[in-house]
Amino acid sequence: MSDQIEWIQLEDYAKSVGVQPEAIQYAIKQGRIPLSAVTYTKVGGRNGNNKRTLINKREADIAWVETADPTSHNRTERGREAVERIKAELQADGVLPASGSSKVNDYAETKRKYEHTRTLKAQLELLEYQGKLVQKDKVYKQLFEAGQQLRDAILGLPLLIKRKLAQCGGDEFEIEKILNEELTNVLSALTEIYNRKLQ
Repeated sequence: MSDQIEWIQLEDYAKSVGVQPEAIQYAIKQGRIPLSAVTYTKVGGRNGNNKRTLINKREADIAWVETADPTSHNRTERGREAVERIKAELQADGVLPASGSSKVNDYAETKRKYEHTRTLKAQLELLEYQGKLVQKDKVYKQLFEAGQQLRDAILGLPLLIKRKLAQCGGDEFEIEKILNEELTNVLSALTEIYNRKLQ
């Protein structure tokens, strides 16, 4: 196995893997071929600004084989044969593990898990939109605010009722009546506030 880096034109690399140049450009854009395997060189043009895309063949081959979708119905026979040929070459050089390795054959499983996760996320977002699901941190925040309001309201009761209690002359029945009325008023007011927030 040679350690020398082989750079070839994008169009030539596309031919070597049995696809159109546009497919390689798309693979680079999607990250299927890493940017470390891509470089550019200036060629011709009026101002010398035209660029030619070069591909690091070995690095791109590894990425291309490891991300190849064996279940794809859009891949041409030539493309499938190219993947198998490149895979065999890389295995012979010891770059990729032998056939049957999970690293080589785990694309379909990875794709299945990704689609499953995306479906679950969509279902959760739908439930949240329908009002059947709320975020935990929002619930905790509202519970904390409700607790603070309840505490402040109860702690403020003595200031509100001290004169009424003083005027009842120590009558236990009147004291109980005043306390019940004021507590009921406070709790009713808080209930109304919470109901408006939930609407």
